[in-house]
Amino acid sequence: MENEIEKQGYIDWLDTYEWSFWCTLTTPYQLTQKSGRRRVEAFHKMLKNLSNGQCILFFVLEPFGLKEGFHIHCLIQLPESFHEPHNFQNIIDTWQICVGTYKHIMNDKGERIREQHSRIDLKKYKKDISASGYCTKYIMKGDSDYDILI
Repeated sequence: MENEIEKQGYIDWLDTYEWSFWCTLTTPYQLTQKSGRRRVEAFHKMLKNLSNGQCILFFVLEPFGLKEGFHIHCLIQLPESFHEPHNFQNIIDTWQICVGTYKHIMNDKGERIREQHSRIDLKKYKKDISASGYCTKYIMKGDSDYDILI
């Protein structure tokens, strides 16, 4: 019962923010908890620079069941302009840069083609799907790490 009250407290707190996006971040290489935190802090810093300081990011690092290491769930608050398609891609590219997997290659016509190797499942936030509840589920596990970056 006590855990349910604590869990609901986290959900209620997270729901006080006006989140823009929610995402799951992975890398093609094993991500330790410590390196995951460094990567998500760099991600926040870059998003903050892109948005003129208007970025709030909540993250939870949790063990990744499909391979050793961790992956990250995030709630992100960014200005409305980031909901436009070109800025949506900027968020994806920013994660690729932070984890060292952003590359450009050329096709046979000499055109640059974007190649990305880290998975980012980025979605517009909808309060009714309870992404805050999903993140909170992992907060309650003892082997996770979480924080809010403002």
